[in-house]
Amino acid sequence: MIRDALHLIKTHWNDFWEYWTPVVMISIGIIVFILEAFAGMKAEYGRYNKKKSGLSAPIAWLIQECPAFFVPLFLMFYNGIQLFDSSNRINTNMVLLFLFMMHYFNRSFIYTMRIRSKNVVNYMENFLAFIFCFVNGYQIGHYHTKFIRHDLFEWNFLLGVFIFFCGFYINIDSDNRLIRLRKESNGSGYKIPRGKLNKKKLD
Repeated sequence: MIRDALHLIKTHWNDFWEYWTPVVMISIGIIVFILEAFAGMKAEYGRYNKKKSGLSAPIAWLIQECPAFFVPLFLMFYNGIQLFDSSNRINTNMVLLFLFMMHYFNRSFIYTMRIRSKNVVNYMENFLAFIFCFVNGYQIGHYHTKFIRHDLFEWNFLLGVFIFFCGFYINIDSDNRLIRLRKESNGSGYKIPRGKLNKKKLD
């Protein structure tokens, strides 16, 4: 029976990760949105952490974000995927995976070394964020190490890379502004950033 169960899991493993995992994640996102927007439920995160117990923010952030970096890294070595194929053509799926990992390297390690927050993150929220990043990392890593593509000069690939770096810049700029605000306020309370895209969000 156990052997049959393992064979069944192995047979449908790819179908599960390639189809059902996105469906489940999107469904959970919709449910959480409805609960928070209309039912008044607030995730006990940041200012909503009423228990005031948990891990320090930098440690919690490192723990919850790093699976999205390490899981794709593991899959790259496990599946033996390389940047260049036998014809020395670039596997653009690996380029996209590198960009994904670059983002999460920044979020997991560089950002956590820069923040000086004295807040704590609830254990449950930290655990749920860890699970999300683990599943997200596996989902992205699974696809990009399973399929090989050569779209280096295709318009959709170039546009996607351009959009990524625009978002990456906005992310870094926002981090800089928030960190500067915290330093100016000596870590007391929440401050609203001003200028650039923050004005659009506030409007």
